[in-house]
Amino acid sequence: MPLPERHPHARAESAFVQTFRNLTGVPSYHYDAVFGRIVHEQFASAKPAVVALELPASFRPALEWAAGCWPTPVAAFERGLRSAMGMVMPFVPGDSIFEAFRLASQAGIEVALIDVDVSVPGEQRPPPTLAIASEFAARPGDDFFKAADALNRREPPLVSDLVREAAMATALAALMAQHVSVLWVGGFAHWARIVERLPGYLVGTLG
Repeated sequence: MPLPERHPHARAESAFVQTFRNLTGVPSYHYDAVFGRIVHEQFASAKPAVVALELPASFRPALEWAAGCWPTPVAAFERGLRSAMGMVMPFVPGDSIFEAFRLASQAGIEVALIDVDVSVPGEQRPPPTLAIASEFAARPGDDFFKAADALNRREPPLVSDLVREAAMATALAALMAQHVSVLWVGGFAHWARIVERLPGYLVGTLG
């Protein structure tokens, strides 16, 4: 099966850094220092006007607390409202989202948390059938992104994924209209579908 064609406005600068108009993305594997390093390199080469992260706004206090604990790895725990179960959120030095938050905060750059909490009863994510280890991302060229993107497209997204990506695309379109440059950092699986949504949201907002 051939790889889907990339949108003509989306161009790849490397296996790590993707661009769409005035939006730069670092699609990442979560908790993997390979991608945290790329965030540091991106800040060193071109600081953005605003940073958008794949986290809901409710996570800001936990992010600020975890950043104050850096470089110690910590986790925040939120107890469930209707059961004894809860959610554990790790904050690990080297994670791309965590590093983007820290670097932006230190530089006085606005951080927008643009994800939303979505719960679909009975929804379960099946284990991936194939994946590419992040160490292959260190190879030059765009082959890593193309291969990982193709494998990701084999797995149908959940309803919650599509709702979250629509919300993130809407927020990114607004940020792109307000700022000269936007940096998005989030999970690899979301990037391509977010970019595919953006042209429709940007009509009339950008030249």
